[in-house]
Amino acid sequence: MKSQTLWFLAFLAGCGAAGENAEVSQPTHGDKGGATSSIPVAVPGPQAVKLDVATAGLPAFLSSSAVYVPAFGNSPSTEPDTYGTPAPLGVHRHAALSSDATFAIVASYSKIGRINPTTGKLVWEKEQDEVRALAVSPDGASFILVTDKDLLLCKSADGSIVRTLASDAHLSIENVAISTDGKRVAYAESNMGSVVVLDVASGRKLQTVGSFGFAATVVFSPSGNRVCAASSGKLRLWDVSSGYTLFTDETSGARGCAFLQGSDSLIASGEAHGTIVLRDIEAGSQSRLTLPGAWDVHDVESVGKSPLLVVNHRGPYLSVLDTSKKVEMARLEGNFTEQAISADGTKLLGFGGQNSVLYHLPSLTSVVSAAGHLGDVQAVALSGDRLITGSRDGTTVIWNLTTRTPLARLFGFVDSVTSVSGSPHGHVAFGGNWGDAYVVDPDLKTVRAHYTVGENAARVAFSPDGKYLMISPSGRDGRYSNEALLINTATWEVQHRYPEVDWDTASFYPSRDVVAMGPDPVQLIHLPTGTLLRGSKRYVGEGGMRIGIYQNWLLGLDGFGQPRAWVFGADPKRIDTVGWPSSFSPTGGTFLTDRGDHIAVRSLSSGAQVAKISGFLTPKVPFWARDDKFDKVLDIQFSADGSKVGVGYSSGVARMFAAPRPASTTGELFGTKVVDLKGLADLSTIDPEVFLENSVIKIDVAERHIRLDPYTRMTVSADGAQAAVVGQGFEQKAQILDTLNGSIKRTSVVSSNIESVRFHASGRLLIIAEPSSRDHAEAIIIGATQKQDSTVALPDPCKFGALAPKDDILCLGSNKRLYRKGSKVGADLPYRYSQVFAASADGGLAAYGTENGAKLLLVDSFGIREGKALSGLLGTPSQLAFSPDKKWLAASGEGGGVILNIEKGAVAHIFEGQDKVTALAFSPDNTLLATASKDRTIRVWNVTTGQLKWVVHSKWSVEDGVGFAKDSNTVLTLGNGHLAFWKL
Repeated sequence: MKSQTLWFLAFLAGCGAAGENAEVSQPTHGDKGGATSSIPVAVPGPQAVKLDVATAGLPAFLSSSAVYVPAFGNSPSTEPDTYGTPAPLGVHRHAALSSDATFAIVASYSKIGRINPTTGKLVWEKEQDEVRALAVSPDGASFILVTDKDLLLCKSADGSIVRTLASDAHLSIENVAISTDGKRVAYAESNMGSVVVLDVASGRKLQTVGSFGFAATVVFSPSGNRVCAASSGKLRLWDVSSGYTLFTDETSGARGCAFLQGSDSLIASGEAHGTIVLRDIEAGSQSRLTLPGAWDVHDVESVGKSPLLVVNHRGPYLSVLDTSKKVEMARLEGNFTEQAISADGTKLLGFGGQNSVLYHLPSLTSVVSAAGHLGDVQAVALSGDRLITGSRDGTTVIWNLTTRTPLARLFGFVDSVTSVSGSPHGHVAFGGNWGDAYVVDPDLKTVRAHYTVGENAARVAFSPDGKYLMISPSGRDGRYSNEALLINTATWEVQHRYPEVDWDTASFYPSRDVVAMGPDPVQLIHLPTGTLLRGSKRYVGEGGMRIGIYQNWLLGLDGFGQPRAWVFGADPKRIDTVGWPSSFSPTGGTFLTDRGDHIAVRSLSSGAQVAKISGFLTPKVPFWARDDKFDKVLDIQFSADGSKVGVGYSSGVARMFAAPRPASTTGELFGTKVVDLKGLADLSTIDPEVFLENSVIKIDVAERHIRLDPYTRMTVSADGAQAAVVGQGFEQKAQILDTLNGSIKRTSVVSSNIESVRFHASGRLLIIAEPSSRDHAEAIIIGATQKQDSTVALPDPCKFGALAPKDDILCLGSNKRLYRKGSKVGADLPYRYSQVFAASADGGLAAYGTENGAKLLLVDSFGIREGKALSGLLGTPSQLAFSPDKKWLAASGEGGGVILNIEKGAVAHIFEGQDKVTALAFSPDNTLLATASKDRTIRVWNVTTGQLKWVVHSKWSVEDGVGFAKDSNTVLTLGNGHLAFWKL
């Protein structure tokens, strides 16, 4: 550090003393009956003072130097190719410093221990579960340990228990404090809603005050005569001896409580949006300070008898505030959940996550300097002679690859860095976990731009020539409006916006100014015009996804959910050894994937491992992670020329490797023919699915569109001549339409709740309806004219129905039954509840879904009987459909769908690529299958070959029904009241 005063020059003094005398209320009753105390009323203070802590476009933070304090065990050693110092392996859930900061009592998930906070040396450790809070006595001889049911006094020397101060199976304490003389202990008993003060020597209760409720903060005043508690927006101050309430404020949203400058009357608390409230209880005055750009305040803690206040935002830093000068002194790097300050005010221990950091106060220098991150490195990027790393702790570091030293450190902008990228012109971009993305100038000091893409993690990627920057959201959230941005770096203006996407990955095609984005949906974008080229919806399991464009191939790798790799437009080729994260080589025919103990280099031509990178740190695994490898790979990235590989690790470091160069690939990927992408010249028609040979893509080109609100279901006859739509409202209606011209042929009003609708081969429509009582059902048969209509009363409930031979009615309710004119035919069959049912056009064959397949039902004039069980479906079916000739049964499930050969009882073809298929239908000529999905796509498959022939992208919903017209060349869809006709 050049000088410990340089950073201070970046700050400006506050805007003068803030605070005016507030009125004091008339005496009111305190917590003791009949007793009175003067309680100042909480009144709004003067306008908040906004502290100026910015310079050169960047917040003026303290230097990044810090000392890591391992909870248990030693930090792993670094190796020459490692960038940064590995963070320690312990997790401090709770910590308490001794008065002189010579030791700390720390608690992790299942142990407590005593450490030297400067060296990290472990003095002792012992098993201890469910630690809720810690506090060290002023003389350092003992400490208070709070578990889920006990309040214990323990020896600091060895951790042994001196006595139990309180014990209760339902004890619920989250915070504990010791008075400055060490004689009293205070804690909040959240189950009882009270604050309790105990005598340490005897364990006797001296005072119980309340009712307050759960308190996140309890603290003694410097004299020990007062106790302050804060929680859930409430702030309260009591006199310990009398139990009287001296001050209360339940209106300001107080968070945390601290006594300042050794005074019993000067109190600080926090609020939302980085606001600090300073109160003089005796004078009745109040002032407010606002920390610019700060998160909501979580807690505050005073520094000895000084005017310094440490503010915890639970963001990427702690703020140190001089309350007398109204100046924010510094922001201390670290994503800390809690902090502990020594009684003499010389040391501050921030802890939480995977490490603890010790700072020296009040000079604000760290005890030991160590460059690097304080948390997981979850984003890496290589740009020229620089390595850019982003961490979960909110820091972004730019490294010089030659010297392995940091050129710049950026922190305090985002809570967690999720993505980083470097431009060939020297700009650096990084994205955060709440949708924020920043661009820093080549001087690595000036913020050039700030963008927001919603509430999910932001991903950033510069194009290889640096002309464009893509910023996209990772994941979708229905509560927020996510959108991706295409930025023109000449002006830093938004060139195009892409709403409602989840683009976790990007790959640029340098020679053609095209970028592939994915995975939801996978799409191509022409950068100069911003034209979005529709792609396919490809859900790839629970893991992440990577896309690559290499030598005219469009490639994809999924994450750890369903390991596989594919070329778009070909059948997926599953590979069990593909994991998360993954990365494609920009110049060689390889890709990388994490294998747990090494990084595998795999060939694009064969899928085989051709080389490996062994660069894992092997530190001592801590007790809380013995069953899991701690040093995990979180990100892998190639350099632009493919010669280097950067890797980010969970231990807080990044490493650099030379990329292996195996033999170049052939024109096949895992034995699948690769389709050339040279057709990219015609940008208006490019789509990943167009790479299928002889395919035709239709985009928002419905030949006819009819608004049919409030119709919510559609079924089409097997011959394609007519469609029926039904809906719910004040009157439940059914309308029959001509599929070629859309004209309405019949309208029928149904008074009961419609359960199912299905056409018979004769052209009649069967509606199964149930009254609200649901103890019986009606079968309503709609003919060509009203005179041909009929109604059959069914004595039992019916969920699904079909018109069978001889006008019998097949009914699935509590059992499977056949009815003839309302009377049962043959024996009932037991019915296992199902959400899906299908019947052939003549009603002689039916199928219903089972847990992992489907079961056939055979229907004739003598009754019904069980047929064969059909397996091989992709989980429990959500939709079933028979072909008109009864040779095929289509079934869709969570992982895609299948076409089954009914005679053989076997799967003939698998179809994938759509998210949650909601409707299926065969064409009248039995050659095509249409599938409609919630992703607003309609796909048409060749039944004989299983090949995808058409993909239609609709701007309307299509999930409520699909079917073919009589010509087998028009597809009808219904969704959200929109009936559309698509000419294929």
